[in-house]
Amino acid sequence: MKSILIVEDDIEILENLEILLDAEGFNVYTATNGLAALDILETDLPDLILSDIMMPFLDGIEFFRKVKENIRTKTIPFIFLTAKNDYVSLRRGMNLGADDYISKPFSTDDLLRAINIRLEIRKTINKQIEEMKDSISKFFPHELRTPLVAIMGYSQIILSENDTIEKKEIMEMVDRIDYSAKRLYNRIEKFILHSELDSLNRNNILFEDDICLINNELIKEVAGSHHLLRERNGSIQTDIEPAVVKLSSRLLKIVITELIENAVKFSKQDSPVIVLGKRDNNFYSLNFKDYGIGMDYYQIQRIIPFKKSTEHLNQQEGNGLGLVIIKKILEGIKGEINIESSKNSYTNITVKLPLDL
Repeated sequence: MKSILIVEDDIEILENLEILLDAEGFNVYTATNGLAALDILETDLPDLILSDIMMPFLDGIEFFRKVKENIRTKTIPFIFLTAKNDYVSLRRGMNLGADDYISKPFSTDDLLRAINIRLEIRKTINKQIEEMKDSISKFFPHELRTPLVAIMGYSQIILSENDTIEKKEIMEMVDRIDYSAKRLYNRIEKFILHSELDSLNRNNILFEDDICLINNELIKEVAGSHHLLRERNGSIQTDIEPAVVKLSSRLLKIVITELIENAVKFSKQDSPVIVLGKRDNNFYSLNFKDYGIGMDYYQIQRIIPFKKSTEHLNQQEGNGLGLVIIKKILEGIKGEINIESSKNSYTNITVKLPLDL
């Protein structure tokens, strides 16, 4: 049974709404002001909130702010009940990110339609989240097992046969162990970062108001430190206009690393990866292009929510999580990502980062 929290200081309206929604099969919580509603949210999490704006003690706007500041309640759909002519309060609420509003007086059909639309959207989002969790839990063991097998296998050979193996061969195996260990570390870091971005408030530690200089040297530094480039004949070609962007050095390097890794991993060994960067009004446009297996429309759509591409699973290492991480970072700074790709031809990924003007 779906539950709804009604926050309304007009007792007659509150009771009528309670009777109506109870008759429609909803479990109903009621409060006469924002403070009382917050008390309810301490112990119960409804599927949707209906709230008046003008209320004593804590009005609807401040109540909405507190709901969105709490990681437990921030995703609950929120609909404002507003007086017909209260445009100022309504505008404030919608600017803050309310899902919908209903002007008083309203019909039963309009109210139920608005509620059902928001609950259906919430159902779709929850389904996508569950699919993402299922994909991660399904492929996480595989992503760890692959490099672990190499580490354990080469280690066992060295331990058991070191007397009969030439030093050169041992060093080659040690090099493969080192390579696999770095792959393993990189994958664990990805899953940890994804978890951080998915669970923390985007206005705190990870998205602090920081800036970073982007230039050719930064791109080459990140590219030069990536383990995949050691066995790569193709080069990284860069043409970067220097600029300062509103993103921490840590997160900017993560974005660059993931995009270079994606380009190198899914392109031909002897083909270049081209990285271009330039100012674009109030944004910085950073473009990564490779000539490889490409993606079709459906594979691009699977990037969000996280789903593993069957074709990539068959042909290449990788789990697509890197692009999901990039999108989450960009959402936190109000940036953008655009993916253009042609199957068996190329992939062109552009990210837009806000400039520090």
